[in-house]
Amino acid sequence: MFQQWVKRAPRVVAGAWFAVAGFLPVSLWFLPPIVQQRDTAAFVLIVLLPLAATGLSGSWLGAAILQRRLGGLRAFLRGAGVALGSFALLIPLYSIASVVMEPKTAGSLGEMLVQTVLALAVALLVTGWLFLPLGGVAGFLLQRIVRRGG
Repeated sequence: MFQQWVKRAPRVVAGAWFAVAGFLPVSLWFLPPIVQQRDTAAFVLIVLLPLAATGLSGSWLGAAILQRRLGGLRAFLRGAGVALGSFALLIPLYSIASVVMEPKTAGSLGEMLVQTVLALAVALLVTGWLFLPLGGVAGFLLQRIVRRGG
């Protein structure tokens, strides 16, 4: 059945695969304090937006793992590229979300973009050591599952 989904909708499968892989560390690391404090803004900014970005990046960049015969190393690198792509996708998502959620505190568009890029650069330094290899491992595992017949 998995192989049928891979053939019919490889982008959906790849997007869902990488979204789940991205949710695992978020659910262990960030979700408990957010749920405990019942902070909706933090939930949207720290959980939902990164998951949406990871799913979209996985759909766009990770589908190649399903559509081509990639070796293990290339699948790992493609998966790390999905993680990096999701960080890049977060820049416009955070900018839009910050205006929608806090319209009174939003400055000029240039200020918002600079603040967002700086925040994501810090996030990449703080959590990139975890998410880039995790994306690589997710890509490698996806390639192995597909190669073995699901």
